[in-house]
Amino acid sequence: MIAWLRKTAVIWLVGSMTLLANLGGPRLWDRDEPRNAGCAEEMLAGNDWIVPRFNGELRTHKPVLLYWAMMAADQLPIDREFAARLPSALCGIGTLIVTFLIGHRIYGESTGRLAALILASSIMFVVAGRAAPPDATLTFLTTLALYLFVCAAFAPLPPGKTEAHATLERGWQVSTWNAMGMYSAMALAVLAKGPVGFVLPWTVVIAFTLLDHHREFVTSPVKWHRRCGKWLCWLVAMLRPGFFLRNLQQLRPVFLIVAMAAIALPWYVWVGLRTNGDWLRGFFVEHNLERALRPLEGHSGGLWFYPVAILAGFFPWSVLMVPLGIVSSHAREFPLRERRGIRFFWIWIIVYVAAFSLARTKLPSYVTPTYPALALLTSRFLHVAAVPSRSLLPWMRASFSVLIFTGILFMIGLPLVLHRYVPGEEWLGIIGIIPLLSGVIAWWYWSCHERILLRRTLVGGATLFCLFLFVVLAPRIDRHQHSDHLLHQSGLKIPGARLAAYGILEPSWVYYAQRPIDEITRGDETTLMNLVTATDHLYILARSDDAETLEQRHPDQFSRVAEAPYFLRRGQIVLLTNRPSAVASQLPPTSSDRDAAGFR
Repeated sequence: MIAWLRKTAVIWLVGSMTLLANLGGPRLWDRDEPRNAGCAEEMLAGNDWIVPRFNGELRTHKPVLLYWAMMAADQLPIDREFAARLPSALCGIGTLIVTFLIGHRIYGESTGRLAALILASSIMFVVAGRAAPPDATLTFLTTLALYLFVCAAFAPLPPGKTEAHATLERGWQVSTWNAMGMYSAMALAVLAKGPVGFVLPWTVVIAFTLLDHHREFVTSPVKWHRRCGKWLCWLVAMLRPGFFLRNLQQLRPVFLIVAMAAIALPWYVWVGLRTNGDWLRGFFVEHNLERALRPLEGHSGGLWFYPVAILAGFFPWSVLMVPLGIVSSHAREFPLRERRGIRFFWIWIIVYVAAFSLARTKLPSYVTPTYPALALLTSRFLHVAAVPSRSLLPWMRASFSVLIFTGILFMIGLPLVLHRYVPGEEWLGIIGIIPLLSGVIAWWYWSCHERILLRRTLVGGATLFCLFLFVVLAPRIDRHQHSDHLLHQSGLKIPGARLAAYGILEPSWVYYAQRPIDEITRGDETTLMNLVTATDHLYILARSDDAETLEQRHPDQFSRVAEAPYFLRRGQIVLLTNRPSAVASQLPPTSSDRDAAGFR
């Protein structure tokens, strides 16, 4: 145990720095974070561990596992924001450890450790681990399931046998314990995000198994990339019913059925019965089927979307993508175990990217489960590419040049963006110094053949970049959120007071008000006036243009209490009331300090 902790100490350290440092500092960011955290708090307040609700309405976006974790964290004596993000952060650290174990199993301790450090310092993975949506939970459970599969597929070799002899003579088979663990992790992933929790990792497992057990594919990988016809022949051969069923049987699919029935199915049945099927219809039809068939909430994109999203989300390590691809294309020159590992990671990536590229609704976070595979490939590349070759050298120089150029771009472009949305924070553009210096130093170490120092430079620069981004930059930008300031100006503590939103409703308003908010669509003044008539103390949040319209149309009904800039958007958010005199006598002094607002 002590030896294992010594091996993973640097992973725990870097992971804790990037995922836990100042985790509860920034407020929850619209829109998914307050929705998920608010849902967990409403379930906890109602002592209901089955039916997800937010703002007093049924929430069908996600299954229940993340809400359960948040409800448990909410019992701890910590800030609400920290509690909401803690499950994701812990799952992120767990993913780092499992990534280390995968790399250790296939390639060795050094590759596994570097892969975990790469993952801990990639932007999108850290975003997932520091936010309240279920992406980090899904990534952890998916990676855990695939690790348990790797334990079977990459078992230690028998004495005196090479990898080729072991693969061709005895093959491999998932053991009972591996199958139980792998499918239990998939079942929990179904509780975290639905069918995608087992469909995609199961597809990765099947695809790799078929390729790995196909004798011709294992023994003659030299010319497969030159002839598409040969690929087609292999595909036909692998999909023969006998061959397919024989390999499927080795994966023990009965345990998958048992795990789903024992772990995931009971809650789905229970929530269906409690809601008369409304939750099941909303989740499977709207948030699964419709997301696949048409873009929802404006989240669309072409086939280019996820490659571009990975280049941005895997930064700064994505600058190595081209040389990594070159080395992967020469994998036939590596030993068989090396080839099998590279094949497994590329199948992992391709399955997820292809599946979500076919879906019409697209979000960068959907492919977060591929980041462990990307980190493992990048780690192995940095170990294999120890001696520069003529074909690799210019691409490595180009990669470091991109890193330097990106740093300059941050130093010039980021202050311009910050000046527009959060004036006064332009100095945060100094973050560009980190990738700029990292690129220069890495170029020097690569030229001097100092590979260990090169890896340390890249890890150190990426870690510092993430720390500055999430521990310094994000809290500084968060200071420009003023929604809780507006809520502080309202008289919600007055008995019978109600809060409404006209034309727009941000989930953070519901979360920090800690009560339901009536949502009134723009133009529906009948509902608005009925609410005004029925409520003695009504407070209304609206955009500045909508507020002006209401004040002009009903000058005797509404008065302005306070206003604040709309966070990261143009215009102002205005708080109106129908009882201004009552507010003046009962409101505490104005303050933008969220801790003094009384809504934490």
